[in-house]
Amino acid sequence: MLDLPHQHPLSIEGLSEYWIAFIDALSDYDIKYLKSDEILQTCIDIEKNHEDRERFTIDRDTWKKEKYHTHLYEVAFRYLQYWWEYITHAGLVSALRHDDVEDLKWKITFQDINKENGVIAAVCVEILTKPKTQKWQTKEERDDEYFSIFSSIKCLLEKIEEISNRYGLNLDNEQKMTIAHTAAVIKICDRIHNLLTMPEDYNEEKRERKMRQTEDYLMPLALSLWLPELRDKLVKALIKNERHKNKNKTGHALIRYKRYN
Repeated sequence: MLDLPHQHPLSIEGLSEYWIAFIDALSDYDIKYLKSDEILQTCIDIEKNHEDRERFTIDRDTWKKEKYHTHLYEVAFRYLQYWWEYITHAGLVSALRHDDVEDLKWKITFQDINKENGVIAAVCVEILTKPKTQKWQTKEERDDEYFSIFSSIKCLLEKIEEISNRYGLNLDNEQKMTIAHTAAVIKICDRIHNLLTMPEDYNEEKRERKMRQTEDYLMPLALSLWLPELRDKLVKALIKNERHKNKNKTGHALIRYKRYN
């Protein structure tokens, strides 16, 4: 998780301590080529757009409510951690904005992100956005079809082709591969943070469904990326929730997920 500072010379009125921690993380990884003005504006926008939203998180084994943007920073930080050799400016923006369309009830659109951050970020966020439920009888059916996109890079490339045709885009193969891998890493980072911060009293049926989706779709994707640290963190997040489900029977959890090591 991000290390939160007490005081910092980069403090900007209206921006949270999480922004400072995130900028510090960028400095630690020496990501000099990033367009800092656009990253700053993205941080301002996500804090403003999600200012009325909260989520549970855990801090030193204590559960507490925090502003929703903390999750967006944590996902972007993990993207930075696990993909830093291949990180792109558009990818970092996509990680910060990955919930903008879906969670803000489609007030922000593909066209908005394309205009503000470019086509790579726009397509990436489009992939990461769950579609509206009208097409399906249940939310669970919608979610299963959505997660099936993340079962492999091939499936992600097929989705990118569909989006490209829908919006009349002219993406080359290199751009498509960049988007596919970026969306894959961001989605796994998103699920890791969600699993690690799932409250103890979370609905058990929903917990089981999230774990099944993770194991059926995101784990094969994580294995295919050849990123051992990312894979291991996903396994640990699953083990944490398996322990809870089985009354802290650590052995059961370790046996179930041993095959992924």
